[in-house]
Amino acid sequence: FGCSATDSLSIYGVDCNAEVPNVITPNGDGINDVLLIADAALHPYNKLIVLNRWGNVLFEAAPYLNNYSPTDLVDGTYFYLYYPNVLQKPLFFEQGFFMLFGE
Repeated sequence: FGCSATDSLSIYGVDCNAEVPNVITPNGDGINDVLLIADAALHPYNKLIVLNRWGNVLFEAAPYLNNYSPTDLVDGTYFYLYYPNVLQKPLFFEQGFFMLFGE
């Protein structure tokens, strides 16, 4: 009929594997003092939950701004759940652990 149409599509790839350190030493020396998630700034709708070995929530932030320095906790192993985009993919999360060593 002489009609035509065009469209375009942009695809942006994002690395969904967050790099989370496995050791935190909040002793004020500026090295590993906070739980630093490398791509947290790329995901404005992220969420972080930190738990102890019994599953009690110790820290929760949405969005997480790379500012958690657990100075009030004893040395040991702690666990985290990190949701890169809790709005669009609420069931997608990464889980892991980190060791905490104080002074």
